[in-house]
Amino acid sequence: MKDKVVICGLLKFYNILRLLIFLFSLGVISGCSYHYESISWSEFTPPTTPNYFIVCPSSTCSGRSYPSPVFPGSQANLFSAVKEVISKQPRTSIVSIDATTYSLVAVQRTLIFRFPDVIQIKIIPHNSNQSSILLYSKSVYGHYDFGVNESRALLWIDLFSETLKNN
Repeated sequence: MKDKVVICGLLKFYNILRLLIFLFSLGVISGCSYHYESISWSEFTPPTTPNYFIVCPSSTCSGRSYPSPVFPGSQANLFSAVKEVISKQPRTSIVSIDATTYSLVAVQRTLIFRFPDVIQIKIIPHNSNQSSILLYSKSVYGHYDFGVNESRALLWIDLFSETLKNN
């Protein structure tokens, strides 16, 4: 009897796996659409779901956040570094860019199911020849993000610093 239960369980798993592979090959789940609303940086209200992360000045941060570091150099220099780093990220594309406000929107998709995460970035002046960053990363689908948005944001902050040092 135990053997039958194990075999039935394996057959169910196999059938689900076959269905997922079939759907993926059809492209049904390989490029989920997304919609995002531009963030209001001055009036940010954290979402009620924990599937986001924000990098912002410590005086304005709340919720799942990290204080925005200060980078040496102008807004233009930091914006160039940001674009360079994002262009090298896997499964990531810049979908909107405004060079006059030093802001952009990027989408990074998950590896298997290609679910989109939307990342909104704005470079702000800090002091003379210093700049800082506002970064909002949010999963489009799902209630939880399992720390993906935080990991991405903190990795990108490190990569922005590294790129600025090397340029």
